Amino acid sequence: MSAASVPPAATRPKPSPARRILLALMYLPLALVGVALLLALLFEWNWLRRPIERYVASTTGRQLVLAGDMSGSWSLPPTLVFRDVRYANPDWATQPNLLEAEEIAITISPWALLRSPRVIEAVEIRGARVGLETGTEDRRSWRFDTTQSDPASAPVLRRLLIERGEVRYLDQASQTDILARVGSRDEGSTAIDIHGRARGTPVAVAMVTVGATEVFGAATAPGTVAPALRGKGTIGDARIDFSGHLGPGYAANGTRLKLVASGPDLAAFRPLARAAIPGTPPYRIDADVAVEQDKVGVVLRPSSFGASRLQGKMEVAYGGERVGVVGRFSADPLDFADLGPLIGVAAKEPAKGARRSGGGATAPGKRPAPADGAARILPATPIDTAFWPNVDLDLGLAATRVVNDGRWAIDTFEFRTRLDRGTLTVSPLSVSIAGGKIDGSFSLARNGKALTLKSQARFSGLRLSRLLPATDRTEASLGSINGSFDLSGEGNSIATILGGANGRLALMTGSGQISNLLLELVGLDGGEALRFLIGGDRRSRLRCAVASLPVRAGVVSAEAVVIDTDDTLIAITGSANLRNEQFDFTMHPQPKDWSLFSVRSPIHLRGSFSQPAISVDAKSLGLRAAGVILLGLINPLAALIPLIETGGGKDADCGELMAGVKAGGGRKAGDRPASGKREQ
Repeated sequence: MSAASVPPAATRPKPSPARRILLALMYLPLALVGVALLLALLFEWNWLRRPIERYVASTTGRQLVLAGDMSGSWSLPPTLVFRDVRYANPDWATQPNLLEAEEIAITISPWALLRSPRVIEAVEIRGARVGLETGTEDRRSWRFDTTQSDPASAPVLRRLLIERGEVRYLDQASQTDILARVGSRDEGSTAIDIHGRARGTPVAVAMVTVGATEVFGAATAPGTVAPALRGKGTIGDARIDFSGHLGPGYAANGTRLKLVASGPDLAAFRPLARAAIPGTPPYRIDADVAVEQDKVGVVLRPSSFGASRLQGKMEVAYGGERVGVVGRFSADPLDFADLGPLIGVAAKEPAKGARRSGGGATAPGKRPAPADGAARILPATPIDTAFWPNVDLDLGLAATRVVNDGRWAIDTFEFRTRLDRGTLTVSPLSVSIAGGKIDGSFSLARNGKALTLKSQARFSGLRLSRLLPATDRTEASLGSINGSFDLSGEGNSIATILGGANGRLALMTGSGQISNLLLELVGLDGGEALRFLIGGDRRSRLRCAVASLPVRAGVVSAEAVVIDTDDTLIAITGSANLRNEQFDFTMHPQPKDWSLFSVRSPIHLRGSFSQPAISVDAKSLGLRAAGVILLGLINPLAALIPLIETGGGKDADCGELMAGVKAGGGRKAGDRPASGKREQ
């Protein structure tokens, strides 16, 4: 075809609009790739420094200074690296900067910025100084809204790594000032040294991470032999030793630790935990700790508290309005004396030469003696309820073996305690004691500065032979003791509550046996006692024993207290004052048989709870002695006449007495049945 046959350009057909759009779409990807390549070759990352500074200042109200060079990578997600960085704290903070760093690398997904709260994939800081601070009105310096009061404005860090730096946390309101220094080690691990005061409690902890990237990244895989984190230190008087791994990011979520701690008293952790941690004797705890979102789980392996050994599980939840604590524990053995700190009794001293289980414990304080010089028995230390309104408790303890130094015949002990909105309830409370059982419950409710007590219990099948010490000559084998008590009172300690308590104590026992020697010694029956000592003791049948003891304003009265045997009827009168811990009871033995050499007279039991004293009635005994002397002057044989007891005591109406006690009252001690006949 010749050139003359080619049509001129002006006469060529033009592409249609659709064709032009199609061609543009075909060339667009190529254009974008070209632009991207051009930007990659010519782009300067430092162009972003000033726009970023202005954006941060406008949205947070605080100055950001990016003084060094900026670089980045085009990987997905992209990473930005800033050098010589300073970011200011709010004006109310005492530390000038939230962050000072030689270098900070931030890996962030653009899509994660659209979430609330924002999520940052990773932050690596080198040569850092971080100043965290808490202010009034729940303000936090690490929140990025203009008032630092919105929790959602604080970003979530999935991974945090600090090389060569220090982090200081300051909260002046709670007396907290903690400084953590982080340093890299030659073998690639990280050393962290923490010291300062947390809620007024001295803290000093040193720990080492085995592979910083593992520790601050994903949790260590199950079955890993080498721990990712290990450390030891002191918190107050407590010593701690731990190993395990941290969860992802700076948050504690996902942390798993094996913890060993020892100290003089767990109550020292109340300020730190902001919870009603009970007082304890010196302890050594061996536990697994797992931290999840808003809760901490604790598996307690066999651990010692004083002479007691406990194990079990507990969970502490922080997400609600109040701290929630739920736990179940078992003890084998449980030393009853170790429960003393729960009600204000000082922990007992260890045996001479023995070491405390906690190490470094101070000697427990001594209770001040009352004005009369006698030591007090009832705990007078105020019950600490400062954290009751902030904590909900549900704790159970089952003791399968109880150690009590022979003072109590307790075999097993079980209770469940709940603290709900400032009211403490223990129910059920079950104690196996003296071959029988005590079942009951009690509650303590805050009433201003005082506590209101309501309590009740029922006794069944208790054997007096296990409650009272026995000797070779005076063994007791009474029938089962049953009874109940209902007490209520108000105060700030066990002593003040019982010192003004009201209620009733009722006890009764049916037929059984009791030592005749014991009965004759109580009655000062010299002839009968001599016969038993020479010829061997024998037992007398116990017909019944009842005690109705009303309590009014802290005074326990012997309304009806009678012990009736085939040999002797013993009535007891008097009272005990729980406020001043003094008592004055009189035993009135009345024989039912003839006896020689009897100097029978009332016996007084008087004094303080800690220093009781027993004496015979001087007036009654004096009249008998005078008669002996006068008749002895006339005729030596006549001197025996005042010592001859012709009996005359009558059987008590056991059925009526027991019915009265069950009904909440009773015949007055010393009352006689209407009939003069002996009951069979």
